[in-house]
Amino acid sequence: MREALPVLQEICKMPATVKESIPLEVPSTSKRSDSKSNCSIVKYVTVVNWLPKYSRLDAVSDLVAGFSVGLTVIPQSIAYAALAGLTAQYGLYSCLMGSFLYIFFGTIKEVSIGPSSLMSLLTFEYTRNMPVDFVVLFCFLAGCMELLMGLLHLGSYRSN
Repeated sequence: MREALPVLQEICKMPATVKESIPLEVPSTSKRSDSKSNCSIVKYVTVVNWLPKYSRLDAVSDLVAGFSVGLTVIPQSIAYAALAGLTAQYGLYSCLMGSFLYIFFGTIKEVSIGPSSLMSLLTFEYTRNMPVDFVVLFCFLAGCMELLMGLLHLGSYRSN
């Protein structure tokens, strides 16, 4: 813990940057066609919005957060793969791909990314005594269904 203090002191000495939160809605412009195209890009690929404002302090914070999450998620995903009746590599694939895609499309920090115990048990239940290729196809189709539901805004909440 004492080794981390000089690093934290250096971080505190860095100039503070004004952090703007990611807006929930893109402000409309006078040109109808331009605002529609910009809205769709920012709405689905959020990295376009926050990357120009990314600072060194954000990078250090993300590095610390990524390291701590990785220490938790990697053994957890290996265990969930075993729970689903698969080898450890499939748990690691699901963990890493979910986290990688979240960089570009993620907007909510409270969302669980990667395998979960419920999905592992359901996968095992429906793919018992099946080849691994069928399990991969099953998981791919489940992801396609989640993507389709997200694009159709099924399950989204809007307050008036």
